[in-house]
This record gives sequence, C-alpha cells and structure tokens, in this order.
Amino acid sequence: PRRPFAAGLLPGSLILKPQRGLMLPIALLAGRQWRAIAGAALSSIGLLAIGVAAFGLAATQAWIGQMPLYVAIGRDGLVGWEKLASVYAAVRQLGFGADLAFAIHAAVATFAAWLVYRVWRSDADLLCKGSALAAATILASPYVFLYDALILIVPFLWLALKDVRPAVLAVLWFLPIVTIAQIGGAGSSLNLNPVVPIAL
Repeated sequence: PRRPFAAGLLPGSLILKPQRGLMLPIALLAGRQWRAIAGAALSSIGLLAIGVAAFGLAATQAWIGQMPLYVAIGRDGLVGWEKLASVYAAVRQLGFGADLAFAIHAAVATFAAWLVYRVWRSDADLLCKGSALAAATILASPYVFLYDALILIVPFLWLALKDVRPAVLAVLWFLPIVTIAQIGGAGSSLNLNPVVPIAL
C-alpha cells in the first residue's frame, strides 16, 4: 500500500506465465490500483523488450509460436488429465467432451472472477483479498498443474489466522496429497485437484 507502483512491478513478470495472472487485472481494477497497474504494465513490456534485446526477435517469436502446444496440452490432456488441476481437466477426466468441460470451467471461472471483484471492492484486509485472488487464479485457467496450487498457501494461512476449525483445515490440506497419489498411478477417474481452490 505504501509503494503501489513498485509493488506493481512484480506481477508484471507474469507475462512469462500469463495463465497465472488471469485474475490479477480484475483485482487491480476493482481495487482501483492505478499505480500498481502502471507498474505491472511497465515491467511486462520491459521484460519483453529485454528478451528481444538479449536474444533477438526470433526467440520471442519462437516463444509465442509454442502457444499452440500449450493449448493442445490443456485442451487434449497430453500430459494426463490427473496432472492438470483445472475444472476443465476434472470434467474431461470424468469422460465428458471438450465443449461441456469448457462450459463448466467458464462458469466456475466467471464466478471466481466475480468473487475477486467483490472482495477487492470491499474493505476486507489485504490477506483476505490475496486469498480470494490466489484461489480464483487456480480456477481461472484450463492450463494449470498441481504444482501451481502452491499459491493456495495464502488462503490456507488466512483461514488458519481466522481460527477456522482444524478439522476443516486438515481436510483441505490432505486433499492435495490424495491428488498426488492419483497422479502416482491410482488410475482414478476422479480428479480432485479443483476441489481445494473451490472450497477455499
């Protein structure tokens, strides 16, 4: 809060992993964080310019040219549905088609975006706002892996500080361990990865 422009420089680095920053513009716009938005814009443009200056335009074009591969990984589950932590992947792992999975994923992501907007427009404390943003970030992209869920430590911390019952925290903490076991070869048709950010 004391240096919003400098704080905005950090999220601008998400230009390298844009799927992790899909909810950030909603939060910053809702919170009227104009200086942070300016910082994020400057650092993202600056990082791209540094990349072009250091490696040439061809490297940036090659990076952009890889995007269809990442779309295919997310759309077709090329790494295995159980490794993807999105609502889309969970619906696909249940055996449903891409259209229905995208529709369900879009509905959940839209609701998450609405919640981010509401929380960031409120007078909630910054940790609450960050918690909503973290959980919504995991729900936003169809291309999200289990390891991306590390960001959910923020809402876990917020819940722990709010004296949420330990049994509830224990269940939420244990679910990622179950999903790791699924990835390890349990072969379940049920992908529990999106349950934790939805619950949070």
